[in-house]
Amino acid sequence: MFVVPGSMMRTIAIISTLDSYGDIVSFVKEQIEQKGHKSLVIDLSMGGASSVSADVTCEEIAEAGGASIEHIRASRDRPKISGIMIKGAIQKATELYSAGRLDGIIGVGGATCAFMATSVMRALPFGVPRLMVSSSASVPHLCGGYFGPFDITMMNTMVDIVDLSEPVKNVLTRGVGAICGMVESLVEVTPGVHTTEVSIAMTDWALSEQCAKQVKRGLSQRGYEVISFHAQGMGDRAMEELINQGLFEGVVDLAPGGVSEELFGGRRAAGPHRLEAAGSRGIPQIITPNGLNVISCGPLEKLPPKYKKRKLYILDHQRVHAKMVAAEIERTARVIADKLNRAKGPTKFIVPLRGWSVSERTGDPYYEPELNRLFVQTLKARLKPEIETIEIDAHLEDPAFAQAIVATFDNMMKLHLHRAPG
Repeated sequence: MFVVPGSMMRTIAIISTLDSYGDIVSFVKEQIEQKGHKSLVIDLSMGGASSVSADVTCEEIAEAGGASIEHIRASRDRPKISGIMIKGAIQKATELYSAGRLDGIIGVGGATCAFMATSVMRALPFGVPRLMVSSSASVPHLCGGYFGPFDITMMNTMVDIVDLSEPVKNVLTRGVGAICGMVESLVEVTPGVHTTEVSIAMTDWALSEQCAKQVKRGLSQRGYEVISFHAQGMGDRAMEELINQGLFEGVVDLAPGGVSEELFGGRRAAGPHRLEAAGSRGIPQIITPNGLNVISCGPLEKLPPKYKKRKLYILDHQRVHAKMVAAEIERTARVIADKLNRAKGPTKFIVPLRGWSVSERTGDPYYEPELNRLFVQTLKARLKPEIETIEIDAHLEDPAFAQAIVATFDNMMKLHLHRAPG
């Protein structure tokens, strides 16, 4: 047996349904222990008993979820009982992590097991190694829902995990090697203390790249650590999640378009809670209107009929942006104002008066300043007085606009840190 140094020995949780995958779990457990790590089995079984023992039994999980295992086994309401088991398993997994008894987690199983196991994995904080080995990892309409905006790794088995055939052993052995390598490479992530710098989250996307580069450079020169998130829907969801976990002290939200995309069914929809995490935590945030007057509606060959008569900005056949109409602009402004009005920390909205993205400049047919003014007027009318709207006579990608963001944010952050307790 290969023995890792004591300082590198980790505890890896194996999460699965032992009534279906008992032999598979036993093999994974053996492989982990042969590599010198500890294993801890979490059983999500909802059917019959298994001959394989678990460290956290399905009975314990059911009880933690608010039911008995007898109720789980007798019920035919699959969504309800899986929800109970997920709730209980989340409680148990987070308790283990908090107690220092879980360094990484590997799930093995089919579609149902992958759904339940990754739901539990998502409750663990950023940086905890999480690997799901499943035959459903390659199913397009399932896979994104498994890992979502979280750092979960999916491994596709190609063959179904129904027995310990040689191909299955091959895949499982590589999966164990992957999770062991992850836990051996653990880097501690302490909320709010990445480096000696103040850590800032920033969104950007294709229509604000130059602005993002200028802002990042300016903030870095002033001593901030800027972490960028591509606001394509999933990236900005990930940012919101990490803000909620306390990993950032401030936010520069250059591309909040996930809010309007969510409202109107765009391809970059970022969920119903986009633009809420920073306000909830009370950290300084600056928002610009980049992307709030367009809807991502590609690919070009499948353009919805309602967008065919609108002004289109085409980056390529996949990335197509349709201009929003007045009613959509007004609704977006109202929703954003309502979200920002709930913020507990310093919040400012900065508007470039000469165009909100690379796609719109004075004289371009795509540029509609009257719609931009409608947004700003609606926003101002609804925002609380203490939330300032700053208008800059520049284009989004002009250096003057980036400089205004950097200077404003720096002042906000210094004042915030000065007032913070301790």
